[in-house]
Amino acid sequence: MINNYASVETYNGIKRQKYNSENLNQSFENKSWVKFLLQEGNGGLFITEFVERYPNFVLKLETLIPDLNSMDFKICALMRLDFFTKEIAELTYSTVRAVESRKYRIRKKIGVESHIDLNLYMVQLIKEDY
Repeated sequence: MINNYASVETYNGIKRQKYNSENLNQSFENKSWVKFLLQEGNGGLFITEFVERYPNFVLKLETLIPDLNSMDFKICALMRLDFFTKEIAELTYSTVRAVESRKYRIRKKIGVESHIDLNLYMVQLIKEDY
């Protein structure tokens, strides 16, 4: 019985690794893939993949906010991927109010006025020439 359990665990581990490596090539616009990366405790993998896929966005963001911490970066990345505040709260294990506060602080650091949609600003940040 123990050997069967170990075999199943090994098989599941191999299957999971294969699934992960196949899905690394998926588009970040697929929200379920981003949710999978963040909810499986792969926050580091999410950041690595995001930096590889959007290097110009990262450079511009670091130029605008030189003292950007990892949580603010993750919030900006999720806004760039067009996640709503409630979704960001769920993915970062925060409250909606905490995410709103972070977005407010990010808005102030960048100097974006309150009538401008911050998610849209993040999307357009990458489209402009650097």
